[in-house]
Amino acid sequence: MAGSLLKEERKMIDRKKYQLNYIKKERQSGSFQGMRFTFSKKEEELLVTVYPEPFCLEATPEEKRTEQAFPFTGEGLDEAVEWLNALYSEKKDFWTDAYEKRMQV
Repeated sequence: MAGSLLKEERKMIDRKKYQLNYIKKERQSGSFQGMRFTFSKKEEELLVTVYPEPFCLEATPEEKRTEQAFPFTGEGLDEAVEWLNALYSEKKDFWTDAYEKRMQV
């Protein structure tokens, strides 16, 4: 059972949807159940910014954002997706609350 749960959690944010070739040119965004995130290239790093719904990155106050840098490589992108999935699992109640309240702004 734990193995199937782990597989399910890994699919929350799917690595296959994000490509370094696109991120190199412009920011790529995504979301999952109340958690929004962006991938961008900053110098030679992959910068991941996470923030709650309902607003876009620019309209979300800095204190509600979390950022983490990873190597700008395929392995770095894999690590970033693992980090996003772990962050979602750790704060699932927070993200679920943001998702449920997204239309109440």
